[in-house]
Amino acid sequence: MRKISAALAFGAAVLATPAFAGVAFTSVAGTSANNTGVAGATANMTFNTPSIGTAGEATSKGLVANLSGSATRSDVVGSGQANGNGSGNFNVYTPAPYDGNGFFAIGGDGSLKLSSATGTNFSSISVFIGSIDAYNSIDLFDQTGAFIRSFSGTQLNNDVAPAYPGDGTQAGSRFVTFNATAGTLFSGIKFYNTGGNSAFEFDNVSFTAAVPEPATWAMMFLGFGMVAGAARYRRRSSKAVFA
Repeated sequence: MRKISAALAFGAAVLATPAFAGVAFTSVAGTSANNTGVAGATANMTFNTPSIGTAGEATSKGLVANLSGSATRSDVVGSGQANGNGSGNFNVYTPAPYDGNGFFAIGGDGSLKLSSATGTNFSSISVFIGSIDAYNSIDLFDQTGAFIRSFSGTQLNNDVAPAYPGDGTQAGSRFVTFNATAGTLFSGIKFYNTGGNSAFEFDNVSFTAAVPEPATWAMMFLGFGMVAGAARYRRRSSKAVFA
């Protein structure tokens, strides 16, 4: 009976995680426990380094940042409206709860794409989103750089229309994690917005590198063993010749 109950519980958990071709994601309420990035992540874009900017921070963390349109790192001025330091005229509000540092905001015609610059692929990407809106969108790209699929703000809100569309209220913050499935890995993520003068605010984008599967490790160790064996055989052969 316990085995059946455990199986049913596992099945319910799987069904609760939206899954698409090559990707599954979880979306939970944004809190002070998940607004500072993922501990142990391979790279975490914090947007806290105005001296080198978003592109400079990305480079320092093995990433490439491609910005277009009204895309800007914003300066925190406490809760409420913030000051953008890039192009465009759009309303920006600090994600809540905020971590006391910079964050990123995109206007209606802007986008930010973050991609691996080193060939490293990722098994998961997480992001803290402030006051998610239906017109906020995210694209994911696989290990070849090919587009996987898009997610709207409504989908990222677990298919529930956001309750505070475009009014600056930060009660709808979400912590979203994308997990690669079915042999797919991530090379990058793109944030963009179709909300006119309203913004897409987010912070602490965490990238976690893929870990080889046990079978892959086994093949690697087998390969190392074969190389070592061949080296020993060559040494013995050399001794026999000289003898």
